[in-house]
Amino acid sequence: MLTPTFIEHHLKTEQSLSEVWRWVGSGEGLSRWFTGEVYLEPVVGGRYEERGQYPHGEFILQGRVLQICEPLMLVLAIRLDMHELGRWPIYTPIEIKLWRTDELTHLK
Repeated sequence: MLTPTFIEHHLKTEQSLSEVWRWVGSGEGLSRWFTGEVYLEPVVGGRYEERGQYPHGEFILQGRVLQICEPLMLVLAIRLDMHELGRWPIYTPIEIKLWRTDELTHLK
């Protein structure tokens, strides 16, 4: 039986919403955060793909954009395909949310 896992990070920066969005709302920006090279079609239903290496070979994460509201939110549904180990049986959601308070942009 699979057990759901929830991981949450909350970052704060003085950068503007649009400056932070540049790093989380594009494939190029996500490639700097995530472990692999990311391709992202930033539209609802758009394709997400991340390719990288792990100790035993290549991994591929594939999925779709579920929601996008630039520069405030990106929601993806992804699953892992590790050739010799198979594919995750379910999609995992990833939510990236941005908001501004006082002088700070929040990223969660």
